[in-house]
Amino acid sequence: MTIEIRVPELPESIADAVVASWLKQQGEYVDNEMPLLELETDKIVLEVPAPANGILEKILCQQGDTVVAGDVLALFKPHEKKDKTVDKKNDVGSIVQNASPSVRKMMYAQGISAAQVTATGEKGRILKHDIEAVNNQTHAHENAQQNNKSSVISVGEQRKERRVPMSRLRQRVAERLLQAQHNAAILTTFNEVDLSDITRLRKTYQERFQHAHGAKLGFMSFFVKAATEALKRFPEVNARIEGNDIIYQGFYDIGVAVS
Repeated sequence: MTIEIRVPELPESIADAVVASWLKQQGEYVDNEMPLLELETDKIVLEVPAPANGILEKILCQQGDTVVAGDVLALFKPHEKKDKTVDKKNDVGSIVQNASPSVRKMMYAQGISAAQVTATGEKGRILKHDIEAVNNQTHAHENAQQNNKSSVISVGEQRKERRVPMSRLRQRVAERLLQAQHNAAILTTFNEVDLSDITRLRKTYQERFQHAHGAKLGFMSFFVKAATEALKRFPEVNARIEGNDIIYQGFYDIGVAVS
C-alpha cells in the first residue's frame, strides 16, 4: 500500500511554504520518523518525517516549489526489510541528515553539498564551523557548489559577484532588520586591540618604507589589510541585498579618509 506524504497543517497566519530541501533521495530506504524533507515558511523551518519504515517511492514536489497544507509531496511505500539494491545507492541524504536543521539550512543557502564537508562533530556530525571551513577554502564561495538558481555576474576581469536568491525565512529576517534600523538609534561600538607587534614592525621598517615611497608607514595600512582578510574569511559581511537576492562580492573596496 502506498502512502501519500502531504504538507502538514501550517502554523497560524502562514498560508504556504517552500520545499527547502529533500533530505532523502527517491528510491531510498527510510526508517520510521526520520525526516524526509524540510519546508520553509516566513517564520520557521518544518521537517516532514517518514510515517513508517519504508521506501521513498516518488518525489512529486521539487526543491523551491511553493506548497500549501494538504498538498501531496511524495509517495511512500512501507517496507519492513531494507532492500539491498537500495542500500547500495550513494546515501547523500543520510550524510546531510547527520546535521542540525540550522546547519542543513546553511548548506542549502550557500549551495554546499555534504560531499564537500569534512564533519568534525561527534559521530560524524556536521557542525557550523565545518561549513565555514569550506567557505574559507573556496575564497568567498567561488568554487563552492552553485545553487541551481544562482548566477555569476561579471563586473570586470577581476571583479566578480555571485547572486543567490534569499530563502523566505531570510527575506523576512532582512525585512525585520531593516524595520529595526529605521526605528532604533544607530550606535558605534569600540574594541581595544593590542598593537604591540604592529608597532614594533612599523618601527623596524619605517625608515626603509619612507625612503622607498616618500611617505611614513602609518597604522592605516595595517587596518585596511586586516579588514580585507576579515572580509575574505566572512564573505557574508562583504555581501549586499538587492531585491530578493544576496549578492556575494568577490572583491574588496575599502574607503579611507586622508588629509
